[in-house]
Amino acid sequence: MTLFKVLLFVHVLAAAAWVGGGLFAFLLGWRLRRANDPVRMASLAREFSEFGGTYFAPVAVGTILAGVWLVIEGDLGFDHFWILSAFAVWIYSLISNVTWLARLTDRIGALATEKGPAAPEVREASGQLFRWQALELALLVFVVFAMTYKPFF
Repeated sequence: MTLFKVLLFVHVLAAAAWVGGGLFAFLLGWRLRRANDPVRMASLAREFSEFGGTYFAPVAVGTILAGVWLVIEGDLGFDHFWILSAFAVWIYSLISNVTWLARLTDRIGALATEKGPAAPEVREASGQLFRWQALELALLVFVVFAMTYKPFF
């Protein structure tokens, strides 16, 4: 087994964990929104606020580190569309998670505690969280497509 194949395995495994976790979170949020269950939706937001840093952050870092090392080891070059689009989505995800999303999930938790999980402000903030999840998931799926199909290669 070559180093390239080990790195490819680690990269694919980390990306699968990231995208799979995102898909699960999105589908769970979608199910709770359809059930019109603001108590569970607020609870989900709090759980992801706590869970995000211990799960999504490490798999996102593992994905990018293995990916960069893979490009270097395979002498692929960083100038391909599929690699550049992956970097762009990774940077977007990092910035939005560390700034806006962290504040939003904290806000949902605070509002749910202060005003109750069924309060209109909590429902609106939970809706913003759900829409953000949908956007990030769509971008991650696009990157998986680009990595697999390699357009403009």
